[in-house]
Amino acid sequence: MKKLKSGVFLLLFIIFICGTNYAAGIRLGISGAVKEKVKELDQKVREAKQQNVTMNTDTAGSVTFSSAALSGTVNPNGLNSTVYFEWGTTQTYGNTTARQSVGGGTTNINVNAALTNLSADTLYNYRIAVTNGAGTTYGSNQTFTTGPLVFALSGYRNSVFAFSEYQQHISYLGIQQIRLAGPDAAFWNIGDANKDGIPDPSFLSKIDGVITETVQLGLKITCIITLNSEAGNTFLNEGTANRTAYINFVKTIVERYDGDGVSDCSGSPRVTMWQVGNEPNAVGGAGVFLASEFAKMVSATVTAIRQSDSNALIALGGTFGTEQGGTGWETYYATVLQNLETGAPGQQLFNTVDIHLYGNAQGDYRRMVQDVNSFRTILAGYPQYRDVRIITTETGTYSGGDGGSCPPFQSESEEAANMVKRFVLNIASGVRQIHWARLIESPGTENKYFGHCGLIFDGTDDSGDTAHDRGAKLPKRIYYSYHLLTNALLMIDWSQSVSAQTLSPSINMYSYRFKRAGQADLIAVWWDYFSDGASFNDTRTINLNEWNLSESQINQIISAVTDINGNTRTVSVSGGSFSINGEPLLIELK
Repeated sequence: MKKLKSGVFLLLFIIFICGTNYAAGIRLGISGAVKEKVKELDQKVREAKQQNVTMNTDTAGSVTFSSAALSGTVNPNGLNSTVYFEWGTTQTYGNTTARQSVGGGTTNINVNAALTNLSADTLYNYRIAVTNGAGTTYGSNQTFTTGPLVFALSGYRNSVFAFSEYQQHISYLGIQQIRLAGPDAAFWNIGDANKDGIPDPSFLSKIDGVITETVQLGLKITCIITLNSEAGNTFLNEGTANRTAYINFVKTIVERYDGDGVSDCSGSPRVTMWQVGNEPNAVGGAGVFLASEFAKMVSATVTAIRQSDSNALIALGGTFGTEQGGTGWETYYATVLQNLETGAPGQQLFNTVDIHLYGNAQGDYRRMVQDVNSFRTILAGYPQYRDVRIITTETGTYSGGDGGSCPPFQSESEEAANMVKRFVLNIASGVRQIHWARLIESPGTENKYFGHCGLIFDGTDDSGDTAHDRGAKLPKRIYYSYHLLTNALLMIDWSQSVSAQTLSPSINMYSYRFKRAGQADLIAVWWDYFSDGASFNDTRTINLNEWNLSESQINQIISAVTDINGNTRTVSVSGGSFSINGEPLLIELK
């Protein structure tokens, strides 16, 4: 025992903790110096115990558009411990999973937690946390991004449907979001007749109804907002009253639909994403806007949007593709980005780009691979844009035709088959949102492409002839195929890559294997018969050896193209082989 100053005695002894010797003492009197010594010792003991706990946070798995599975391992190393995950959209987290006891053993313990009701296409942070008598220890931060709301429609609701009918179609098809275009979009020249920056009451009344109804259906909304629905090569001149009026119009519209409860329309609905412009390169090489002028409009519009809603997603106006007669969209958009960078160096003015692709039900769909790669190459030149989302708000083909200005005849089966190929190839190419063009064929355009493009018949065909139209409001085969596809691919695990391969019977046979959360793998396979000089109903044989599978591993194989009543066709396997024609097949594993 050692006597200290001020008459306080300290009994010294040695303790052994976690392989480290510490000098300790029992205070036999009151001394500030001794208190500090004990406090310091206590902190060292706690740190030693905490350091003795080991943990590892795994990469998130089973990541869908609304859920994810977190996992990791913890070794308590003799300290009774509980474990949980912190998670949220920032590194302040804000949410915790249920606590799990892992005991006080000395071996690795697996821990798991399921996250549900997440927002789609959103970056989440998470980390593991271990609590014991020594305090709480945290693992390193990890991230995952939820899957997108892939299944979407473009265009406005046709008035032939009552709300209840429209609701039934949206629910059956599994639609997750919609893009408002045409008369339902926010065009300044349509919504502000006086050109004073104040939206017309009649315009607001109509848009209020459309947006409110869409939100009531549980759909996310992308809405075009732009200067003009007509052609014109220049943006409004700097400093003019018209330019000021346009900017005020944008601010008012965005504020009205930002969902913050301030100056909103009734019910405070929210537009998730604003799309600035639409197919600006659509008129020859000069485009609706010269590229430099379109860049000016984008910059002004984005600034106005963010002043009203700083959290809004913003998409660049979609491309007008070569299959529609457009030329040089790559050069056009490269020039737009150059001008945006010159005007606002290093600033990210949008987080989404949009590729439009129509064409026939044969090989035009494969153009998307080239278009995605081309856009990625353009974006790669600007660090702030390298990881922006690529979506398509307009894609489609048609059935019927062979008259007027419509391209040659295509059957309903060909249309449905091509839709499946477009969705699968888009997803495999990294496209995060796919809007099929139109729920119902466009009325008043019977002799044209869009008069035959839709999931439901409008009741008329070329020049009023109904030879290829089975009746107004009747679902087409593509309608049922869309339903099949959403059911098959809704639970894609976005933490896993899509496995693509070309099959040996033909270089024009393709397959794409998807991992699904909580479900067995799914393989989509098809044959581009037209590239082999064959017809839709010709057949070829495929062996399961293509995927190193046996019959015992197959749950079912069905055609992705139904009959006119939505009935599916099951494909049988014999001797490890099955037949395929022009209809894509969905192979569900056990």
